[in-house]
Amino acid sequence: MTRRYFSDRSLPQERYLPGIGQRPPESDLHAPMLSPDRWMANDAYLWGVDLFNAGYYWEAHEAWEAAWHAAPGDTQKSFLQALVQYAAGMLKFRSGPKKTAAVLAERSLARLEGVKAQVEQPPYMGCDLGSIIAVLRRMYDGEVLETADAQLVLSTRSRDYLGAVTDRWTQPECTRYLERDGYLVADTPEFRAYYGGHYLLLDRAPQPTQLEMWFKRWEDERGALPGTSRYLVWEDEPDVTWDAPDLGDGTVYQRIPTMVRMGAIDRVPPPEGIVLKRISNDDDWAKLVAFGSELYVPEHGDAYREFARWRYDQYRRALRHSGGSWWAAFAGDELVGSLGLFESPGLLRFQEVQVADSQRKRGIATALLSRALASAHVRFKKATAVICPEEGSGAERIYQRLGFRTISVGHWVMRSAKTE
Repeated sequence: MTRRYFSDRSLPQERYLPGIGQRPPESDLHAPMLSPDRWMANDAYLWGVDLFNAGYYWEAHEAWEAAWHAAPGDTQKSFLQALVQYAAGMLKFRSGPKKTAAVLAERSLARLEGVKAQVEQPPYMGCDLGSIIAVLRRMYDGEVLETADAQLVLSTRSRDYLGAVTDRWTQPECTRYLERDGYLVADTPEFRAYYGGHYLLLDRAPQPTQLEMWFKRWEDERGALPGTSRYLVWEDEPDVTWDAPDLGDGTVYQRIPTMVRMGAIDRVPPPEGIVLKRISNDDDWAKLVAFGSELYVPEHGDAYREFARWRYDQYRRALRHSGGSWWAAFAGDELVGSLGLFESPGLLRFQEVQVADSQRKRGIATALLSRALASAHVRFKKATAVICPEEGSGAERIYQRLGFRTISVGHWVMRSAKTE
């Protein structure tokens, strides 16, 4: 069975051939303006791959054309236009004339070879460009191609998933990323005990027997970091599980889904006695820092206050540099809920969605989410909202009710800090 990359839609009942039958209505599929490294959230692109692999060439052409028009860069536009011509060529092989198919193959080839020359770290948007080029050459030579000959198999690494991409987007300014063969290293030198600031992002899930090797690799990469927990991270499709071994004391395994939603949420009013507002002055920001600093002290201990104050300073700096907003819920003068929203034309990333224990289950988080998204969508109507809650949490269930869907799951294995 051919793998599906966008399973939210069922394949059409019939394949359309121009001039035969009734032309299908235009698709209402959202085509976001996303850069190539965020292709996992580009529904129009993924839907086109599914259609193409199933032999719906005219329909794939339409989906990819929508993605092509929305592409923000020349290289990405050339790649998507090449796919449009590839699909059109396959359609001509089915319905004729074959000479036209060869012409389309030649045009697609020229564009893909140009893209390949510009790509420093293949694959590109999950595609092995060399394999596509080889099939196009066969098409140009007049060889008869079957649907199975032209399958697009997307290669997904952890760093291609949207959660991994936007985690890097919201990291502190000082965090460095080092590319390695098979993994990426994150290092945050300003705060050695930073939660999640020192990890290896693996290209794929490790074998359970390899965990000790990977933790040793972490130590080789990071050196001696007293008080710093070791993190191994990878992302996979939502239905992929990991056969976690007996991790022992001090090592924890956690699953964090990446959930996305396109479009604004219907405005949800705050509960009685709660006022929502965007934080815009130093006094309210100080209340936010105090709120965020105390929230997890029962779980992490008094040392968490220092980390939280530093982290909120990093958030504020990032908001000033890259755009975004922080929203809060107030009961009188008391701040009882908050969330951050990092913004760009293509993506909106929620961060630190929190509500005070005494105010839970009143709808405050939902009201904050709807208000922040409504504000952002005034500027960025085509942006995809991203959020990463803990799997099985009440927060995940709230987001599901609001129309967020899970596109991947982050796997986190954390070994607590050693006393040195």
